[in-house]
Amino acid sequence: MSYIEEELVEDEELLLVKDVMSTPPITVTPETTVKDIARIMSVRGIGSVIVVDERGEIIGIITETDLIKRVLAPGLKPNATRANDVMTRKVVKTYASDKLSDAVYRMKDYGIGHLPVVDIQAGKLVGVISKTDVALLSPMFMELLYISKGRKTRKAS
Repeated sequence: MSYIEEELVEDEELLLVKDVMSTPPITVTPETTVKDIARIMSVRGIGSVIVVDERGEIIGIITETDLIKRVLAPGLKPNATRANDVMTRKVVKTYASDKLSDAVYRMKDYGIGHLPVVDIQAGKLVGVISKTDVALLSPMFMELLYISKGRKTRKAS
């Protein structure tokens, strides 16, 4: 961690993901159409939905960026395209009990803006944390998302 990064997190090290996450998490099934997903995101003012199976297990995530790159750009039909067709399957998660700084680094390292939040005890989805959530509560962490010295971005999918 660089000197600048250490200075930014020093005072806010005690914040946990559960202090910042949005609840409840908005979920869809693999069969939900992209048109319905876009409508849900628009009405709720959110940038992602979590795709869950019949047991409520996380199997994917769909973000606004996914809708642009995987649906609109290739010209797929939103009424005929399902979540299962375009979701990101390798989902990077965080725990509600994690330090916020750890979640911010995870977003930065993987180059993502949304992390499903899981309760470590129950193993269940309990929320979502996004760059927007981080910025609203802790603007200093936003700087960490954009500091690139000594940190490499990893791809989640």
